[in-house]
Amino acid sequence: MTTHLLSVGAPDLIGTAARGAVISAFLVFIGLCLLWVFTLATQDDDPELLYVAGRSLPPVFNGVAMAGEQITVIILVSLPGAIALFGYDGVSTAVDSALALGVFLLLASRIRATRRYTLGELFSLRAEGPGVRIAGAVVTLCIAVPLLMVQLRAGGITTALLIGMPSERAQVVCTVLMGFLVTCFAGVADLRGTSFVQVAKVPVALVTLAMVTLLALRFFDWSPGSLLSAAMDTSVSPGGYLSPGLWEHSAGGGPLGTLSDHIVVILGTAMMPHLLLRVSASRDVPAARRSLSVAVGLTGLFYLLLITTGFAAAAVVGSGRIGAVDAKGQGAPILLASEVLPHHSTGRVVLITLVACVAFLAVLTVVASVTFAAAVSVTRDLLGRKARARIGIGEPAVLRLSVVVLCVAAELDPAILVMVGGHHAKAAPSTVLRDPRFHNIGALIIGEGESRAVEILTDVRRRQALPQVMWRDAGQKHPKLGIFHGDTQPWLAPDVNALPFVDRRFLPQDPYTAEDGRIEANLVCSRGCPYDCGFCGAAVSMNGDLTIRTRDPHNIVEEMDELHAEHGVTAFRAVDDLFLGARRVIHSAMKVFASAEIGERYMWDATGRINVLDREDDGILAALRANGLREVALGIESGAPRILEAMDKRITPQMTHTVTWRLLQHGISVKGYFILGYPGETREEAEQTIRHIKELWTLSDRLPGTFRASAFVFRPYPGSPVFNTLVQRGYDPAAMQTYTDVDLTGHGADEAMRGRDEFNFTTGQQFGEVPLDDLNRMLAEISREQHERSHGPQEVTA
Repeated sequence: MTTHLLSVGAPDLIGTAARGAVISAFLVFIGLCLLWVFTLATQDDDPELLYVAGRSLPPVFNGVAMAGEQITVIILVSLPGAIALFGYDGVSTAVDSALALGVFLLLASRIRATRRYTLGELFSLRAEGPGVRIAGAVVTLCIAVPLLMVQLRAGGITTALLIGMPSERAQVVCTVLMGFLVTCFAGVADLRGTSFVQVAKVPVALVTLAMVTLLALRFFDWSPGSLLSAAMDTSVSPGGYLSPGLWEHSAGGGPLGTLSDHIVVILGTAMMPHLLLRVSASRDVPAARRSLSVAVGLTGLFYLLLITTGFAAAAVVGSGRIGAVDAKGQGAPILLASEVLPHHSTGRVVLITLVACVAFLAVLTVVASVTFAAAVSVTRDLLGRKARARIGIGEPAVLRLSVVVLCVAAELDPAILVMVGGHHAKAAPSTVLRDPRFHNIGALIIGEGESRAVEILTDVRRRQALPQVMWRDAGQKHPKLGIFHGDTQPWLAPDVNALPFVDRRFLPQDPYTAEDGRIEANLVCSRGCPYDCGFCGAAVSMNGDLTIRTRDPHNIVEEMDELHAEHGVTAFRAVDDLFLGARRVIHSAMKVFASAEIGERYMWDATGRINVLDREDDGILAALRANGLREVALGIESGAPRILEAMDKRITPQMTHTVTWRLLQHGISVKGYFILGYPGETREEAEQTIRHIKELWTLSDRLPGTFRASAFVFRPYPGSPVFNTLVQRGYDPAAMQTYTDVDLTGHGADEAMRGRDEFNFTTGQQFGEVPLDDLNRMLAEISREQHERSHGPQEVTA
């Protein structure tokens, strides 16, 4: 069902004289609803209490709340309109919707008996593995997000009509404001709190519909037959009003299409995610059956009143006028409410306000319920214990954050375009653009994107005249590339000293407070790398368009001082590929750092090259330490000479040992990166790497600096030299870009794995001699020992 509730040309139903009172009453009602919800919100962090109210809701209470789940704003405004315009076809849809709950009644006992309350958990009863739970979460989101969007949009349009501003802009503003209010509601709500509001909504909605219907019936001397005759007479097709086929939606597909429509409505809405939570809140299986029985009875009454309201709207307002306001008839209830009492009467204003309040209650409760159910699925099925342990926040906090994200996502314009870039986009642009998940990419920028991104943000049409910008138009199979004439240097390799400093207002996690209490920030001090490591996407042979540039040390110091003045930063981390990768860079930077007294004011970390540092004398290493260098990250990669040669690292294990010893001796800590499972690596070579790591640990035990090991299982990145080699050997490039999680935490139980688990993922392919399971065990051993060296032994829990 669409959300074309009222057109721009909708009539003024209230009048300017009464509008102030109506809006005031409506706002008071909204405020009281939100206050009530905040009062009902539980402060308990027990997931069972949050999700299913501790499975303690009384049967009748839960049944009324379950009936409230059926009273959505879309059903409230769509079904009467469909009946008013299309007669039999509209009634058929209402009957299908009522039957869906009957189907759920047949399944409720079995669902409650499983003690599962998400689709992912139910799916996992038939199949094992995280993929099943993830599939359940994806299905839940596919149901929830569109449903949230149409509910919020309908609520916003109703509000715009109420305030007498039915323009498109006013509808958008009201939708956003409605979404903000509902987000506040959903962000604090739990199943128990929303249950009370659902229970309150049911009698209010039923009484309101009954009042409108009885007031309409009064026009026809209380005769239902006369009302139905009038509805037929005022319809667009009096002869076909009570026969199937008047609604093009149901007639266009023939008998088979009509049958499929019935099946979709009955079965498709019978297993809504929020209903699973609702039935799981019952005390036991008999209580669940009783709750469903109560819900079926009340829902049947609700649909009976909706059907009567639809016929009454056709009889009193007229199908022609309803269709003129909106082709789908979704203005029928409020139009009927505006006609059943004399104009300018107080009762008419009250009735219209009451209908608007019911619509708001429907939006508030249904959006909260659907959002809550989707957030529960995200928390339990999509993220799971492993992901929650990795991000370090509890299950209730993840739930609340998911609620807010879902509400925001429901209000996002699907027409918003996305701009992408980075190594993967540069290495495989056509693959990225053809991926159906990236259907809304407005621009893919190859290479450094600062200057081109600004142009495209100003006007997306500029992509057509910029170098190395690709996109794919809707409905087109092949990507397009911008056509540029002129000097590409300013666009592809801009002067790094002329670029403005990063505006940290848009980086909520940078600067950040480190474990030692210092405020730290990341810096980019250079662009590009002159080396050709086989596994690296930044390898020089794969980035011929990239000019290697290093920022002037004065420029770096200026950014450091600005970050210190504005944010109190005293520690920095150079995150570029290789700041300490050339002797001339090191020498010039140390001169400027010394004159600026950097070592007395700040400390900093950077990446370096082992073969470059091997050629430096002790004087330079001492200058690095004196100028604030705290830790240098080195790509050690392997302890096997043959593998290092295959990687084109230009180093040896002995060279690594010597450089590490000299750095540690000067008090400069070292972080070494290692790769296990490189193509062609034997078991002995993998074990050589493990021994190499342990030798460096032992070395650091007797020196001022510390050594940290950070190990990973090999992954082939598109755009790296070894990726192309593997393709030539017959490996599938698509399979080498299909990544899945590697669980090293023991489902969240192993604290030592938390930091490594975030960055470890796999293609599921073996490229060396050692099987993946053995590589993961080696990785876990190294990561656990490193954690114990850094944080002390981990306590063993049952």
